[in-house]
Amino acid sequence: MVNLTSRADDGQSKSPASAAESSDSKWGPHAPPYTPKTKRELRKTLTRMQYSVTQQADTERAFTGPYWDSKQDGIYTCVVCGLPLFDSSTKFKSGTGWPSYWQPIREGNVGTKTDWKMLYPRTEVHCKRCKAHLGHVFNDGPQPTGLRFCMNGAALKFHERSSLEETAAEPQPDR
Repeated sequence: MVNLTSRADDGQSKSPASAAESSDSKWGPHAPPYTPKTKRELRKTLTRMQYSVTQQADTERAFTGPYWDSKQDGIYTCVVCGLPLFDSSTKFKSGTGWPSYWQPIREGNVGTKTDWKMLYPRTEVHCKRCKAHLGHVFNDGPQPTGLRFCMNGAALKFHERSSLEETAAEPQPDR
């Protein structure tokens, strides 16, 4: 099984969010509000592939989904609820054909569970807020964590960092 506690090169435990924590300035410490949708509403708002991946734990074919080879600077959020999940600064070329990251933006934004769909156990990754299936995490990633979050591009939505910074700089209405 995968241990999500990050490992630094010096052996000390590190928060998986340290490299990307401040990157999601558009949302500050919290994600945008989310009201859960019915399966019917999700079928209307998601593409077939997005629905199949996020709601039925399907997997897109390697080298076919969005973002597997993207090098743009920004944040990847959950396609279902908008929760910030991964920062492009933690993305790396894994050669697998799926977007891969060595850590989530915040450890608490992703959840895991054991997946027995193959003949061996794997660690499935899902959005902590809406439970959308994202992909799997493996112990063969780069340092400092040694993890490879192998995600389905169909489960993600990309936001360019420049547009996030512009949105964060806009005056906020009084509440």
